[in-house]
Amino acid sequence: VQHNSEKNILHNIKKYRKIQNLAVSGMRMEFIPSEIFELHQLRYLDLHYCALQKVDFSSCKMNDLIGLGLTGNQLTEIPAGLSNLPFLSSLDLSCNKIDRLPDDICKLTQITALYLDDNKISVLPECIQEMKQLIRVSLKNNPISDTEKERLKKAVPSTIFVFE
Repeated sequence: VQHNSEKNILHNIKKYRKIQNLAVSGMRMEFIPSEIFELHQLRYLDLHYCALQKVDFSSCKMNDLIGLGLTGNQLTEIPAGLSNLPFLSSLDLSCNKIDRLPDDICKLTQITALYLDDNKISVLPECIQEMKQLIRVSLKNNPISDTEKERLKKAVPSTIFVFE
């Protein structure tokens, strides 16, 4: 769905119950329409540059979602309710205003790729070492100290951290 499309299409999207991939780019929205959360077979959801300020997946029923992209929004914190996405393996929160990751991020046991480029993150939670499936974490253009970089590399040696 491109930015010049009608917003009504998102509110009528439940007609397409079997949709597996949904990408919306540049459409200004205050929140994610609840109808999207009813797409039970959705596997990939990308909401790029939609000016989202807060996202809550607490009432979400997208049990099959494996990829979530929220790049270029106005998020200041990790979306609530991500633990309701049991198979989520890729999470892209790049180009937002996030300054910290809560310990809840570690409840995402299936995450293999975490993209947090261009945020304000300076420290990752200690529990990051409990994320056994984590293969790659991208943290380009974040104010992470050399000490924190070394801590992360030692704490999770099997994970590739990208800082530059």
